[in-house]
Amino acid sequence: MVTPIFILEPGLVATMGGTIGHQLLGLKIQNRETGANLNILFAVIRFIVKSILGLPSFIFVLVTKRHQAIHDMVSSSVVVIKNPTGEHEFAEQKEREIYQQNFVYPVWYWRVAIMVIYSLVSIVLFNLIMSPFLTEDCIVNELCTSFEFVFLLFAFLIWLAIIAAIMVYGWIGKLFGARRKSLDHTANQNDD
Repeated sequence: MVTPIFILEPGLVATMGGTIGHQLLGLKIQNRETGANLNILFAVIRFIVKSILGLPSFIFVLVTKRHQAIHDMVSSSVVVIKNPTGEHEFAEQKEREIYQQNFVYPVWYWRVAIMVIYSLVSIVLFNLIMSPFLTEDCIVNELCTSFEFVFLLFAFLIWLAIIAAIMVYGWIGKLFGARRKSLDHTANQNDD
């Protein structure tokens, strides 16, 4: 059952520039540098990363310079709008300034490591906070009452919002452990 999906999505991305859904929405996936369709290797890599990371990968669309999800950054791809006004064949959204000029940011892999640590801590805290409110049957046997199910769903949605905030604030250098530094502050340190 997984094999057709595994073949279908990367195959369509490599040959047609996107899945059927992309085509219906007027979108195209292309190589960030050349503008051509992704080759099959990068299409497979994109699919695997997207499958592993799921929805959190898309949060990065909100904070990255080229509006890319993690799977797009890894596969060197960008999603463009096909024929947005009829004037040009394809159009990318304008690059955004994600870094403020008067700050120095930690390297991207350090920010990602800090985000992973915060996310793992949030999972542990979520479980510790939720445990007293759930019965043993719900925790062990997954036999939850209606109240417990609604409570879990509500708590899970809050946790997802926290994860999204961790990713956004981590990427822009606002999490403790990977904060951006003011150029004025770094210049004063160099003077000492």
